[in-house]
Amino acid sequence: MKRRFGEFLIRKNVIDSFALVQALNIQRRRGLIPLGEIALHDKLISAENLLNILDIQSNTGRRFGDIALEFGYLTESQINVLCKKQMQLHSHIGEILVEMNKIKADELDRLLAEFNASLDDNTHEEDATIYEADESDDIFIYSDITCPVCGEKSAQKLVKSSLYEVGEKDIDLKPIEYKWTSERAGDCYPQLYDIWQCPKCHFALEHDDFEDPTKDIPPSLHNFRKKVTYLFSEDHEVAGVISMLSNEDNFEDGCEFVVAIRRYLQAICVYSKLPIIAEQEGVPLAQLCLHLAWIYRDLRSANVDELYLSELKKIKLAIDHLWIKAPLNETAALEMALYYYDIAVYQSMSLVERGVEHEVLQLMGRIYIRLGRIREARKMLLDTIMNGNKQIANYKTKLKPENNEFNRLHNKEVLKDLCRINAFVKETKALLEYCSTLK
Repeated sequence: MKRRFGEFLIRKNVIDSFALVQALNIQRRRGLIPLGEIALHDKLISAENLLNILDIQSNTGRRFGDIALEFGYLTESQINVLCKKQMQLHSHIGEILVEMNKIKADELDRLLAEFNASLDDNTHEEDATIYEADESDDIFIYSDITCPVCGEKSAQKLVKSSLYEVGEKDIDLKPIEYKWTSERAGDCYPQLYDIWQCPKCHFALEHDDFEDPTKDIPPSLHNFRKKVTYLFSEDHEVAGVISMLSNEDNFEDGCEFVVAIRRYLQAICVYSKLPIIAEQEGVPLAQLCLHLAWIYRDLRSANVDELYLSELKKIKLAIDHLWIKAPLNETAALEMALYYYDIAVYQSMSLVERGVEHEVLQLMGRIYIRLGRIREARKMLLDTIMNGNKQIANYKTKLKPENNEFNRLHNKEVLKDLCRINAFVKETKALLEYCSTLK
């Protein structure tokens, strides 16, 4: 239903295919809604009883359903219904598009009403149209994208998200399994196409941030553009690396891994020279390094020929003398990711404002596990739990006496946040226990 609503919006020319792909990616990343939040919304549990369960969970790590059953707050059948509903529920694609400023909030209800009416009036035609769209031979979607630095429009592409779902993930959250709905994909790796590059100025960045690199960091797009333009023309290291790596940038040559690596290296080189990112808002740069590490890992497991190896050697020879700290293998990329995540934890203002420090701390713990540095991983996961418990305590202070409707609505929103952070702390405790099984 959610995908079909997206297709409906595309046919109405409300959004384009890329906006839908970005919204679906956000939807996937948000994951499942905690059972407690669903139970509270459906009025199956009181705020007082939910808080009691959350307290027990934070101290013991036990499952929500087990505690609710033990105390008689929910029946087994109610928990089964909640689990089924949890699997069905994600953030609504329309709400995500509103967050992305692709749709106005006051337009969403009207569009949903139109969509539901179209399903009632012409269900079979709707299904046929979607089926036909998904059966096209090309596994990619294309769109003209404007470069945020030079303003050049160019055709960029992504793998159709309707053709696959992400299955199992590695310890550092890298997708290691794709469940394809089409045999046309072959041995395709969707992540190789997540990084875009302007063919004119060679600015490169992941597709989620390409058109607006400043959405999660302080500088305006105008100032960002000025700084990047200056680096391209005046910084010897950046200009040299871009010049060396932007040649032969063509996915059609059969070296998709090499092209993706080249683009990630260009993006990392530029971002590492932007003080606001490299010295304060390190998350965007750390994310680029982490995703580059994933590409290196996929390359090792992929069935590649000598051409890839020779191309990688050419990259190293081309930039070794220009960029001494270039992350030219998985370990180097992971180490660089940790360095910039650490900067963000201690320096970033936007990280604090968005209240996601605990997510970064846990991810750092996951990366340490991947690197086999278990002592550092345990410390980082303990810091994550401490940070999460502080947030839980902070949310509890925001609860108000439920003596009027306004307070009840306020408490409902606070309890949603409590459910989410409590589920996160539980997940982190499981990771900590996993560390105890490693040498």
